[in-house]
Amino acid sequence: MKYFSISLFGLAALLSSVCLAQNAPQMNLARVKLSAGMHLIDAQVAATPSQREFGLMFRKEMRPSEGMLFVFDEAAQQCFWMKNTLLPLTAAFVADDGTIVNLADMKPAKHGLALLGKTGSLCA
Repeated sequence: MKYFSISLFGLAALLSSVCLAQNAPQMNLARVKLSAGMHLIDAQVAATPSQREFGLMFRKEMRPSEGMLFVFDEAAQQCFWMKNTLLPLTAAFVADDGTIVNLADMKPAKHGLALLGKTGSLCA
């Protein structure tokens, strides 16, 4: 069974991660259409560890209906951070039945990392 989180600028967004060698956003990921109430979300799919690690780093802009879906193979504590993430994001933590269980607003990290756990609590 797959577990996931949705990312979206302004509506429901999920965070990203570790700095890789490139300084350009990853724009070539597969996309899916998701619905959240009356909202239709155009989400890139981050399904591999490297795609999830890079996440939304270096994105300078996103449409309000755009986001990123982070897919995990199993339910577990997941931590996300804002390193090299230039946009404020709202993380939607989603149960395996598709229910949004928590939303967490995140701001770009000016110094250090802002860490967030699977349910929106700070990671230690």
